Amino acid sequence: MALIPSDLDKLKKGAINYLYIFIDPNAKGLAPIVMQKRNEQIAALKKIYSYNTGYTFADMVQIIQVGIQQRYSKTPAQLLQKIYETAVGNPSVGDATTDAIKEQAAIKVHNLTTSVSEGGVTKTSNFWTDAKSVIEWLVEIFTKLFGSKYTNPTVYSPDSDHWTYDNQPSESGLSSAGFGVLPMLVVGGVLYTLYSTTQKKGKKKKDN
Repeated sequence: MALIPSDLDKLKKGAINYLYIFIDPNAKGLAPIVMQKRNEQIAALKKIYSYNTGYTFADMVQIIQVGIQQRYSKTPAQLLQKIYETAVGNPSVGDATTDAIKEQAAIKVHNLTTSVSEGGVTKTSNFWTDAKSVIEWLVEIFTKLFGSKYTNPTVYSPDSDHWTYDNQPSESGLSSAGFGVLPMLVVGGVLYTLYSTTQKKGKKKKDN
């Protein structure tokens, strides 16, 4: 069952749940759970793409980029940077690793708010709660394509716990260029290369 325009519209509406694909695969200073969820988001997107015939993989990345920007008036890079800087906190010199500082940063991450535009109305919402509120669009796509055996998007969607407590990112990962975020055009190329490589490996195994 191929994707149709209404499916891609749902993908755009639930785009925030693919936010981590814009993280550089070589990003420094992030917890393993973040990179794990990044890989899971890529795998889920590839799964949807396998049913697509009218769009390239880069087109799907573009749809996600546009969906995020339309809803949050920020690029994926800007959102990720905001999350990262909140998670790192603002510690005093020489006091960056104290439990108290990390606890304060964790609370700020859980309470992270952002402007959300929906139906011509802009409101302020908790970022993580809003991400979960649009998961239904992805559930509809997965249910249509895979029936009762679909992967629930909540498994890989962004969550504040990825950035707090034991998953506290390292301040050393932050630089003037960010902690490692790929521009949309680059991420499209990287993910397409990854997808193509995976497909070729799978084909070789079948041929052997």
